[in-house]
Amino acid sequence: MNINKPMLLVWSSVFLVTFLSACNKHEQRVAADAKEAAPTETASAPAPTANQIAIAGKYEGTLPGGDSSIKTIIQLNADGTYTSNETYVREKEFKQPEVKGLWLASKDGTNIALKSDSAVPGNIVCFGVVAGGIVKYDTSCKPIASEHAAMYTLKKS
Repeated sequence: MNINKPMLLVWSSVFLVTFLSACNKHEQRVAADAKEAAPTETASAPAPTANQIAIAGKYEGTLPGGDSSIKTIIQLNADGTYTSNETYVREKEFKQPEVKGLWLASKDGTNIALKSDSAVPGNIVCFGVVAGGIVKYDTSCKPIASEHAAMYTLKKS
């Protein structure tokens, strides 16, 4: 099969631009959705809601990772702040720097969004609230649709 190299370059460029545009739109959509659920910084912290008081606490567990598991501890404070500590477990343990930020519960208390202080795009992580714990959601802030979804649960201690 004889492929015209200039046409291949044009189609490759079109594909790349389309792909990058779609990724950017997805990030903007996720950020907009999470922004609704994520806390906003104000001069004075708002009073904690009943949901925040009920959900606040320490959550622990081991989450699956690409080539390792991730020991995770998240402390949700009733004032809307949180800290997260993760340790990657491979042949040797590798502790990530502590992450701090703000969190907010949805109005019905079934979901929470954690927004780190990091300026990195996509710094919002979502969880579903279940009896005795929280379940990590995917990057679109939707439940993980897999038979392994239960492996993403952190238990309240």
